[in-house]
Amino acid sequence: MTAGHIPIRIALPPPIPGAPSFTTFLYVKEHIAKHKGSNASDVSSSTLFVANAPANGPIRRNLFLQSFFQRYGNVVVTVAQDPQKAASPS
Repeated sequence: MTAGHIPIRIALPPPIPGAPSFTTFLYVKEHIAKHKGSNASDVSSSTLFVANAPANGPIRRNLFLQSFFQRYGNVVVTVAQDPQKAASPS
């Protein structure tokens, strides 16, 4: 992962009943605004970049992230495609 990301180890339920659960990592980094404005620090301190969130299996990504972070405040999930994958031909 890139510098500044904090790994968070999580155990996820099995994708099918009877299968073993598995462990994965989320990589979290605080958003730092590049521009200065009246609300820049408010938005910056409340925005996280999360990489490696589960995208398939028994857990939907947006529901997983909302339930994982809801204790800290309102959660809005926006998915950004990996620019390296977007640039490569299929």
